[in-house]
Amino acid sequence: MISGEKDFKKNQLFFSNNSIKQEVFCTIGMHRSGTSLTQKILNIIGVPIGPEDKLHKPQKDNPKGFWEQSEIVSINDKILNLFDGSWDNPPKFPDNWTKLEIINQLKLDAYNVIENNFKSYKMWGFKDPRTSLTLPFWQEIIPNMKYIICVRNPLDVSLSLKKRNNFSIEKGLALWNHYTISAILNTANHQTIFMPYENIMSEPETQIDRLLKSFDILGFKKDKEYEEALKFIDSSLFHHKSSLVDLFLQDKIGISTLLYKNIFFHIKEEINYEMLLQTVKCISKILDYSNYLIDKFIESERSKIISSPSNFSQYHVLTYDTSLKNTNLHHEDLKYCQLFFDIGNGFTEENSLKVFVENLTDFQELVFDLSNIPNIKNIRLDPLNDNCVIELDKVYVLKNNEETDIEEKISSNALLKQDKTFYFDSIDPQIYCDTSDKTILDNISKIVFKIKYIFIGKEALHFTLSQYKIQTEITMQKFKSILKKLNHKL
Repeated sequence: MISGEKDFKKNQLFFSNNSIKQEVFCTIGMHRSGTSLTQKILNIIGVPIGPEDKLHKPQKDNPKGFWEQSEIVSINDKILNLFDGSWDNPPKFPDNWTKLEIINQLKLDAYNVIENNFKSYKMWGFKDPRTSLTLPFWQEIIPNMKYIICVRNPLDVSLSLKKRNNFSIEKGLALWNHYTISAILNTANHQTIFMPYENIMSEPETQIDRLLKSFDILGFKKDKEYEEALKFIDSSLFHHKSSLVDLFLQDKIGISTLLYKNIFFHIKEEINYEMLLQTVKCISKILDYSNYLIDKFIESERSKIISSPSNFSQYHVLTYDTSLKNTNLHHEDLKYCQLFFDIGNGFTEENSLKVFVENLTDFQELVFDLSNIPNIKNIRLDPLNDNCVIELDKVYVLKNNEETDIEEKISSNALLKQDKTFYFDSIDPQIYCDTSDKTILDNISKIVFKIKYIFIGKEALHFTLSQYKIQTEITMQKFKSILKKLNHKL
């Protein structure tokens, strides 16, 4: 047996022999769905959440606090990154991914975090929306958790993400679907309660009572902690209040509406858990098949692209095979990208740099010189002043002639992101840098984006999105008979 195999079996034995046997409450659900509020309610009524100095600090978008352990969030981020994903670009995990050797060190890290922070507690809880995606990992370390799945109208979640991250409504709904489906499927046959954010705000006592009774926390008693939990609920932070009709009108495909309705049918005890689970499994199959069709479509579109010499020897012009599409993109049609830098007054045209895009088939390095711009607080790249599909191979900053890779800190308002490819449905595509670490932009001389433009213009992306909708609707028809058995309409 080779050394790696010995280590693997040794680690597996360690995890199985040392799985956490305390009473653990895990709060999950989509971002912006009330996970922070629910976690703090649990904490106030008696569930420890770990050392205060290791909790994420409050931010502008969550002024009352996140109530999540930064070390657990870090492990979740590392798991997502290992599989080329992030919180806003959930990866497709391979089969049995928690058994892969590359995960073992993170398992040890997670075990150490729990030992260092929660060992003395008989009961404790943790929260991170990302855990909705990575839950199989944590279940190997803490096999018998109790789950609180936070739910909020997916349109309100999308509106909140649009305000905070400038995501499109479609992207917000897609993320809500992914997180919610993952949370439900990953907690199947475990003790679980759904906590609807809207109901916590409108009837806080009823919802706290549901939570206490469901898990019989501290014998379910109404005391000063109970009153403190009620006071913590701040209805002034309830900014978006969409109805089911509002969601239905915005939900072009209908999956978010269907899933949200069925969760509420279950909360109101109009359908049992097994019926909800079967519906979620059907929806998951629909989305998996739709993603498969998108991948195939994009692959076929890429094969139609040919490279032809332009009038400029150092460049190539992107064209389509004329036998397939009567469209040619000529040199004079090419666009520009624009880097905005915030020096204290937000992103403005005055504080920006433009580079004309002339190479559409090969990777190119877009270099922006920022050496004469002091006190940069934030940056944003608009990769094109039009719809586009790009592959972003690398992003780095130069400081004292040293490169610092910041690719992991990049997010965007793209509708879809697969691996390093961004599919923008907006004519104002944007790429952001997470600047919570203020040292990233200190004294930088240059920032460099290594980009390949796969498609440009509204037509290419619109066709991709239209194909996505058509194929999803076809697939929905195939599963309609299954859903009818549950007596629910699409």
